[in-house]
Amino acid sequence: MKDKITAIVVESVEELNATLDNEVDTTFAEKALLYGGNGMLDSIALVSLIVIVEEKIQDELGVDIILANEKAMSQRHSPFLTIGTLSNYIKTLVEKEPHD
Repeated sequence: MKDKITAIVVESVEELNATLDNEVDTTFAEKALLYGGNGMLDSIALVSLIVIVEEKIQDELGVDIILANEKAMSQRHSPFLTIGTLSNYIKTLVEKEPHD
């Protein structure tokens, strides 16, 4: 499941890259910096990525998730830092949701 989720996130980032001036380097997949610190995404690009990922998770896994919720925003370590942290966060959400 984790590999599938990571692939979805990488695919989503690559889709978003087409609209960005400064692309996220997905060469090292899970270590790719997304948001905060040295991340390549500003807040608008992060919101766009969240929408793309939520739609792809629904389409490919049949699970409705909300990534930008109170839990995500209040965590000490943001789940949006890297592709790896985002994939891990999505995995925990998907495992909690009933599948279609």
